[in-house]
Amino acid sequence: YKSQRDYKSLQDAPRLKSILKGASEDHDHPRAIPTIKHAAIPRTNAVNLIFVISQYAPKVSEQHFIDKVDFFDLAIRSTISSKSRARAFLWLMWWYLESDFSKDAAERNPFGPGQYGPADDPITAENPLKCPPFDFLSPEQEALENVDTLDEKNFGEIKRKERIAILASDMAPVVTGPKRTNKK
Repeated sequence: YKSQRDYKSLQDAPRLKSILKGASEDHDHPRAIPTIKHAAIPRTNAVNLIFVISQYAPKVSEQHFIDKVDFFDLAIRSTISSKSRARAFLWLMWWYLESDFSKDAAERNPFGPGQYGPADDPITAENPLKCPPFDFLSPEQEALENVDTLDEKNFGEIKRKERIAILASDMAPVVTGPKRTNKK
């Protein structure tokens, strides 16, 4: 982290995770990749799928990525272009939410055809289950990627100050209370 302030901003992560998990609270969603694969479309929602893939990240990474890339690299690895990380993420979302898990589905994924894996992997050597290729960046290209404009920096600073004011005031939203129940 560049500063203690950057580190402290991560304290929102548990709250954000709780809010996102709340999106799936009123429904019984599959909590495992095999269960998702056997569910009828719509299998689950995107938020739940992200949580499930995160739990199965090593297996998902092994099955769908080449070049020693893993699922969490899609969010944090700056040596891979943002465009190719986004394409891989969307490829995975479509694969698990919309496809029929066939060779044809992997080839017609709207975010790019899947790639075949190495010859020594019998599953991916015969089926294009690897996401589209990644664009790896040189240090020079990486330095030019995702550079905030002055307008974006100013907007971010305004919003940061607004957040500080809200948290410091008595008007801060209260997110405690009884848990919602499953209503069917």
